[in-house]
Amino acid sequence: MTIVSYKKIEEFFAKNPDAEVPLSIWFHTAKNSKWDNTDDLKNTFSSAKYLKNGLYTFDFKSKEYYIVAKVIFASQKMYIRFIGTSEEFSNFK
Repeated sequence: MTIVSYKKIEEFFAKNPDAEVPLSIWFHTAKNSKWDNTDDLKNTFSSAKYLKNGLYTFDFKSKEYYIVAKVIFASQKMYIRFIGTSEEFSNFK
């Protein structure tokens, strides 16, 4: 899976250094995955949830932080739309 918008991840590290390790693990796991559908994605990230219009949520660090990404299975691309705290995620929805 190609992850577009890595810069957003780096910017998030800078503001939230405690998120760097779990977010790095998430990134490398997603990057090294090949998903053909939602079931494949959920086999890798069981807590992932489908929102709408190809958007999925991923939580990490015990639901302290969230990622919202558009996943396009056909092209094997993921576009980061949001990374933030659980409080910021509540306002995103």
